[in-house]
Amino acid sequence: MKKLFGTISILCLVVCITFISCKQSEAGKTSQGQSASQTVHQDANVQTENTTASTSQGSQQGTEGQSAQGSAQGSSTQQATSQQQQGQQQGQTSPANTQQTPSQQDTVPRRKIGEIVFFDGTVTIARKGATVKNVQIGDTVYTFDVVTTGPKSKLEIDLAAGTPGGGIVKLTENTSFYFDTKVLDNGARKTVIQLLAGAVQVKVDKLANGSFTIATDAATLGVRGTLFIVDTIPDGTMMVTCAEGFVSVKTEDGDDVRAPAGSAVIVQDGNPVKKDMPPESLIGFRNDWRKAMYDAFASKALNYTTMYAGIVDSQTSKLLSALQKLRSHQAILDMWANDKASGKEPRFTDYMTEKKTIAPALFEVLTALFAIERPYYRLLELKALHASGIGTGVMKDGRSTTAYFSDFDTKTQAVVTAMAEAREALKLFAWAAAGSPLGNFFGAKADSLGTGNLFFDEEF
Repeated sequence: MKKLFGTISILCLVVCITFISCKQSEAGKTSQGQSASQTVHQDANVQTENTTASTSQGSQQGTEGQSAQGSAQGSSTQQATSQQQQGQQQGQTSPANTQQTPSQQDTVPRRKIGEIVFFDGTVTIARKGATVKNVQIGDTVYTFDVVTTGPKSKLEIDLAAGTPGGGIVKLTENTSFYFDTKVLDNGARKTVIQLLAGAVQVKVDKLANGSFTIATDAATLGVRGTLFIVDTIPDGTMMVTCAEGFVSVKTEDGDDVRAPAGSAVIVQDGNPVKKDMPPESLIGFRNDWRKAMYDAFASKALNYTTMYAGIVDSQTSKLLSALQKLRSHQAILDMWANDKASGKEPRFTDYMTEKKTIAPALFEVLTALFAIERPYYRLLELKALHASGIGTGVMKDGRSTTAYFSDFDTKTQAVVTAMAEAREALKLFAWAAAGSPLGNFFGAKADSLGTGNLFFDEEF
């Protein structure tokens, strides 16, 4: 019995030892699995951090305007990284590795077309005969609103970014512009920007079709998915520097120069000159060019103040007189405004009698508008330069520049209101046209409207 009891005890001891060994082996495997999981998680974080750091380095290498674009991309990358890490910590699948369904993509909120996504300093908007000064992030800049940045100010506007033909527009100080954008019957987006003064950086998403056009004093720029900066000088000289894609530069004389990535095209006195350079040289070249051009312009500023002031004086009476004739058709404009506000989608056959009735008066208004708007907004830029001591003195008509600019805003408020009223009428007429080329209502006379004619053609 003692031998039997001893044998049983030994067997029990062996079983216990075996059981304990198995448990330790399983625990070791679990620990190794957790360790491996932590290593993969850490590697993913390191890779993400390296990506963010690389984006940050890229943003530091851009131009002054391009740097802001790079910074925005870096910020987006950091936000995506934070969301990815948060999802991993919650045991969720990383968004970067998840394919969204079309229904999920549709639920992602998009910004409004014309939404202000950033601004710093002073920004004003001329709209429907009034001036909006209390601008906030999230506000909408509507088509044909004129946006102006003051000294040491900047602004960023979303024009349907993320869609073909959409983009982001960034304004530097002392810049004025307005735009029109719409989707045509074939699904293509057409965007026209009138750059009245100053400089803009534009990032345009690739266009499958459609057009994105920028008009300046010296040339018209046709864009096909690219990143570029347009600088204008108060004497009308223009330069485009292209960092990605290409820009087609068309002068009034019909010259067409293509600016690919890593190049600049300068148009001065109607003559386009292309300069090729390594992409990393664009920053320094642009900064040096701007400084040299503004230094050279300083001695001419007084003459240009005299010239632009004379144009504004002579064209103001013409614009006000033309608007008085247009107001005799106010009932038509009010009807269009009410129908538009109610959500009506007109057909091109609608309002044919009204459109033919109002077209002659509207054409006279637009002729005066496009003649006065650039000189006026150039004077705003010259006013800012005058405050720094550039262009001071006595104009050819005997007026002192100090006296002229001291109450400039008050004296020209009627002009600003009239120009806004004219653009609102154009906006309503374009809505009533329902996609039919506006030039059809003006005939060959539309060509006399200069870059304003870009609003009337369906193709560029």
